[in-house]
Amino acid sequence: MNEICTARDRFSADNAGRYPTSLRQLSPLYLRCVPTCPATGRDTYSTGYTSASDSFPSVCTLVCHGQNHADAGLPADRPLLWTNSCYGITRWGHDAPMGLIAL
Repeated sequence: MNEICTARDRFSADNAGRYPTSLRQLSPLYLRCVPTCPATGRDTYSTGYTSASDSFPSVCTLVCHGQNHADAGLPADRPLLWTNSCYGITRWGHDAPMGLIAL
């Protein structure tokens, strides 16, 4: 997830603070390819990425989509990252405010 976040932030710096609307926009300039989840060996991040609308271009959520980490005691769609770059807020973990983003 860190690799994706770094690429997303570089994209944002080059695009007036806007995050990409999909992870595909990061490749190949910012990210060689979307990484796979170590637990599953496949891309679970592309379907777990959302970027807010034009009203909130600096807000995005990234999750490992699915029940991939149940053995570690995590609920579905975790771990997750929620970011609002306008306010400098980034939250990792299990309780990021996904409900605050109407997509």
